[in-house]
Amino acid sequence: MNALKNLFLLALFVSIGVGVHAGYKIYMPKYKYEIFKSDIEAMMKTDFREFRDFNKRIDRLLAEHDIPIPEAKRQKWIITYEDAGRYYAKIHWEVDVDYYGLYQKHYDFDIAVNAA
Repeated sequence: MNALKNLFLLALFVSIGVGVHAGYKIYMPKYKYEIFKSDIEAMMKTDFREFRDFNKRIDRLLAEHDIPIPEAKRQKWIITYEDAGRYYAKIHWEVDVDYYGLYQKHYDFDIAVNAA
């Protein structure tokens, strides 16, 4: 009876561990998107001396949050421009999640923000 109880507890802990790991792997890109979006919106409320500063800050935030934008797609997926003293940014990226072939999910993330 004691062995059966131990086996049940082991199976319970393993299933909880697998569930937590799956949740982490599958929903981490969405979490990164929400945090990045919040940070970039906060950044847009600050003043920029030059357009170069604006682009450098976006690059720094992308690096901080480990946003996977390949160099080949960078010009297409990150669009920044200045119009009448206002700065605009449109950022797009995609992430494919594959949980050991059992579950696949494709995320498309878009952010469009402007700064005064």
